[in-house]
Amino acid sequence: MTTVQGRGARVVPAHSYAGAGSTIGPAMTPTASVGTVVHGTVYVDSDSAFSGVMGSELTGIPYSCTVG
Repeated sequence: MTTVQGRGARVVPAHSYAGAGSTIGPAMTPTASVGTVVHGTVYVDSDSAFSGVMGSELTGIPYSCTVG
C-alpha cells in the first residue's frame, strides 16, 4: 500500500504477482477528538518495476468511522 497524501502518512508497499490475490489492512490513527466522525478515501494503485512509468489508480474505497 502506498500513501501519498495525508498528514503523517507512511509509504508501505504491498506486493502481489499477476493473477494472484492479496489482502491489505490499512491502519489509520485519527488525531481528531473522541466522538468525531472522520471520513476519506483509501486509493489502491498499481505499479510495475518493469514498466518504467507510474502505475494506475485501480480503485478508491470510501471509509467513515467515529473516533473512539
